[in-house]
Amino acid sequence: LGILRIDKNAVFAPVSPMEKGRADTDVVLSVDEAEIMNYIGTESTVSDTTMEETTNSSAIKDPNGDEPISDDDIRNCILKETEKVGDEYFEDVLFVGDSRMLGLSMSCKDSKATFYAAVALSINQIDTKKAIKANINGEQVNLTVMEAIENDKKQYNKIYLMFGLNELGWSYPSVFIKSMKSAIDRLAEDYPDAKFCVMAIMPIAEDASASIYKGTAANERIREYNSMLLKMASENGLSYLDTYGLFADENGCLPSGYAGDGVHLYSEYNKKLMDYISTHAME
Repeated sequence: LGILRIDKNAVFAPVSPMEKGRADTDVVLSVDEAEIMNYIGTESTVSDTTMEETTNSSAIKDPNGDEPISDDDIRNCILKETEKVGDEYFEDVLFVGDSRMLGLSMSCKDSKATFYAAVALSINQIDTKKAIKANINGEQVNLTVMEAIENDKKQYNKIYLMFGLNELGWSYPSVFIKSMKSAIDRLAEDYPDAKFCVMAIMPIAEDASASIYKGTAANERIREYNSMLLKMASENGLSYLDTYGLFADENGCLPSGYAGDGVHLYSEYNKKLMDYISTHAME
């Protein structure tokens, strides 16, 4: 067994190889940007009607039981349907996340939002991994998420985070939740008045793999993580966007035909995701 040493003076507690398991070496998500572009640049053959029939908007389950979480405080942090917001809503929005967030940015290039996302980016790396390309004084450089934020000098009042898929292989889910909370605390230092939204981990296809998990097992792990994310959001006054329920079919999986690799959404479904964000806005 390994021991996790937490340095109280550090912004992020380091995650040892024991916690990460094989997540870095056996992760299907570690594809380059060109590959992701191939996945999201093609229209699928699944109709809107099929999507409506297969999605399940109440798929968040208690990991210790079969019933949906019913506590009012928890349910109240889930963003409800609103009137669709306009482009101006996104002018002060920051999206931070992994390769799925990168896919969203590629599919929604006209959005006024700012995206800082990268392939294989984990939540504990926003202050350490130089994965964000930026232009400084005419020179292309790689920055961490926090360095990119400091460089752009924008004022963000709404911050969305999409993480969890690359972290499924961590041995202890609680480490992921603590890392999410630490990242939000770190961002809140620069934006104390910003509202934060935790986006649920979307399901993967039944025949796909994520981290060290395959198909159904991965989605069970995703539901466990989502329940913990929902609890964290409710305890800390954050919003929670049920992007899992948006895409999960009756078996809790991403329907066939929604993603070229069973993980990264086709462009048309990324656009549906952005439309869902637009109709479930933070107040």
